[in-house]
Amino acid sequence: MRPSSQRFAVRAVLVTPEREVLLLRTRPVTRPPYWLTPGGGVEPGETEEQALRRELHEETGLQHFEVGPLLMQHSFIAGGPRRITHRQRLFLVAHPRFEPYMSDPLEARTIERFHWWPLHELRHTTETIFPPLLAQNLERFLTTGETSEPAPRRTRNE
Repeated sequence: MRPSSQRFAVRAVLVTPEREVLLLRTRPVTRPPYWLTPGGGVEPGETEEQALRRELHEETGLQHFEVGPLLMQHSFIAGGPRRITHRQRLFLVAHPRFEPYMSDPLEARTIERFHWWPLHELRHTTETIFPPLLAQNLERFLTTGETSEPAPRRTRNE
């Protein structure tokens, strides 16, 4: 088996004040459709925030927003002859509801549609959502302020 390469990505968990989450439904060639958060790969020389801003502009048209806390991290390995370990960091982006649009023609061919999911529906859907536990992590953060990520360590001098 060939060793796996790695791909680093950032994604936005876009949530409205009404607790709706924007997801994109993708239609891959080799598997059934599924829902995912907007975002994508971090290009060489980009910071995570720069990549997130670029991806959100390309995939939703959104340009003006504040990047919130790291909500969760997710990793998975894509199969095939060349295995790739995908490492994703998902950041909260609180924003009023808007009408998203895909400006990248290449990616537009794989996206079926956008949908604002009420959080309570997202938590109980039988649809496939990536990453798994997205709704539970978001609900925990909105209820308690806790993310699935540990708080940064403090040094003695802080």
